[in-house]
Amino acid sequence: MATKIQRWGNSHGLRVPKKVKEAAHREVGDAVDVRAVDGTLVVTPLRRVRGRLGLADLVAALPRDSTHADVPWGELFAAFAAHVADVRRGAPRRCGVAEGLMTTFA
Repeated sequence: MATKIQRWGNSHGLRVPKKVKEAAHREVGDAVDVRAVDGTLVVTPLRRVRGRLGLADLVAALPRDSTHADVPWGELFAAFAAHVADVRRGAPRRCGVAEGLMTTFA
């Protein structure tokens, strides 16, 4: 669908036809990233976390005295990666790895 770049104050704007907006499942006010790639304008929706809130909004809403214990992701990930490598080499799947991950958080 054809449209054109227009001057809006000291900036430039691109009108997005309603049918294009709806086909892209976008709403007025949605944040997007606009960049030029090889001479082509590329408009990509910014990823949102939990609805319309971004990560910065969610972190800002945390209480200042909020503290959480560290999770030993390195050890858990290493065990899981070793298991995946074993399975790819033909070893049988071990439920213990997944169970170990789950019981760590129980």
